[in-house]
Amino acid sequence: MTAAYFGVESYVPLALVEERGLSAGAAGLALTGAALAWFGGSWVVAHPGGFGRLLATPRRRVTLGGAAVVVGLTAGLLVLVPAVPVVVILLTWAVGGLGMGAATAGSSVQVLALSPPGQEGATSAAMQTNDAIAESTVLALGAVVFAAMLPVGLAPALLTVIGATLAVVGLVGVLWLPRGWTRGAPA
Repeated sequence: MTAAYFGVESYVPLALVEERGLSAGAAGLALTGAALAWFGGSWVVAHPGGFGRLLATPRRRVTLGGAAVVVGLTAGLLVLVPAVPVVVILLTWAVGGLGMGAATAGSSVQVLALSPPGQEGATSAAMQTNDAIAESTVLALGAVVFAAMLPVGLAPALLTVIGATLAVVGLVGVLWLPRGWTRGAPA
């Protein structure tokens, strides 16, 4: 999920500048808004009590965060629809940031809870290594796809790379979510 988010994030400012005519600074506000929302999502996961049953379990927190990320990823596609106001795109991308905060914080806590006693450091290192490899791979593959499609045009290149990212995230979500948590962790 993190890899998909960063894979799309690398194209959102470009699309806002080239497709919508925003300045680089204005397009950067999308990243700033999402970063602030990411903080908000992490905070909500750390303080779920005020949200009742909605965020009562780790699985719900991660699932809702993941759903918000998928919503946020559509911002990359919405940029290509001239009828969609820029403010809607910025808010949609911020929803993705909120989801990233919730999903990454929630899944990190859950992974550490599943670690054998005394292995939390190794588990954390493995999780960070996995994230770095996945993010690098998605960015590299996305760049190859984008470069291959760019001669056709910027919009088709953006549509292909962002659409493929959304398709992969959707497929992984459909395959992973039904499995749930394992090894006796709280659902």
